[in-house]
Order: sequence, then C-alpha cells, then structure tokens
Amino acid sequence: MSFDSLPSKAEVMSWNSPHLADYLRKMDLGGCDKVIMKCGMTGRRFLNMSENDLQKFPKIHTPSRSPADRCPLLPPQHLRARIPHPEPESEQDLNPRWYVGKATRVDAEDKLRRINQDGTFLVRDSSRCSSTQPYTLMVLYQGKVFNIQIRYNSDEDLYLLGTGFKSSENFPGVKDIIEHHMRMPLLLIDAKDRRSGQQRQCLLAHPAGY
Repeated sequence: MSFDSLPSKAEVMSWNSPHLADYLRKMDLGGCDKVIMKCGMTGRRFLNMSENDLQKFPKIHTPSRSPADRCPLLPPQHLRARIPHPEPESEQDLNPRWYVGKATRVDAEDKLRRINQDGTFLVRDSSRCSSTQPYTLMVLYQGKVFNIQIRYNSDEDLYLLGTGFKSSENFPGVKDIIEHHMRMPLLLIDAKDRRSGQQRQCLLAHPAGY
C-alpha cells in the first residue's frame, strides 16, 4: 500500500477492530492484525495507545535493518506523521469554537481573558504530549484560570477529567465532556487552596476558540 493513499486520522478513529486489522494486514505488518483482534482495539484506541498497548505488538524490521528503518512501535512514526489532525466534524469533533490546538498556556490564557467572563473556556493540546493526557481544559472563573487534565483511558476507550474535579464520569469523546458541562456545572477546586473547603461551580458558557 502506498503512503500516498493513507487514510486520514478522522477515518482511522472511526474504524472497528476488523477494519483496522485488515488495514494493518495490507500494510504487511505481520502479526499486528492478530494483536488488534485479540485486544478488540478500535481505531481511536490505536491512535492513542498507552505504553502497555505498544508492548503487545511484535517488533517489526525492514530488510535494510538500519536504525532509521526499524519500526519497533505501532503505528509507525512515518505513518503517524502522515495522518493529519482530525477535522472538526470527525469522530472526535474538536470544535474550533473551543479547540485551539497547540496553543501555549500563555496564549490560551490570553484568549480567555479577552472575553473575561465567568465560564469562558477552551481546550488545547496538552504540553505533556502524552497519549494518556492528550488535552487540557482551561476555564476562567472569578478572575482565575483553572487548567484541568483531560485524560484518555485506552483500555476502555474513554475520556475523563483529571485531578482538580471531584468527578469519576467517563465520556466517549472530548466533545461529550464539553457538551455535558455546558448543561451541568463543573465543581472547581483550587490546587493551591484545597484546605479552604471553598467550592466553585460554573457552566462552560463562553467558548474562546477560533
């Protein structure tokens, strides 16, 4: 299969296990299709694999055996590089009204303060660049900016909010987190002032994207 005909990231995220296994089989990645079927791994989980997931795949070597050509991890780095970020209408649906991509923490905070209303929010790529913590939700409330981890559980293919919120709810996608908390208030906890017992609640009301 030519790399000129690679699927988009949005396509891969919508694949079920048989579709993904068939694709890897066509890519001549021997044995990987069996891992996909055994683990029941979907396309979304495949693109957000944990270290534990990666260890389940066989090591794959190209004929040249040079370090640059050796591909011990799946999916191959050159394949990942050719898969673009999902479009707004993709499975993940990272809406540009509130998703700002690789914005720095300083630039993202500036966007929030331009609107400067309680409940102003956005989502940016996590500075940790981790598959288990891919995004950060930033919320402005009473003049303070809260940075909340959005974590990904690859074993269950679910997203959840990290420390700073008293919540154990799981969601199928980031957009579902946003939509839920546009209806149900967030319980905010100031990491620097946990002992005060003060509770802050607010809805996600004013997206600060674009």
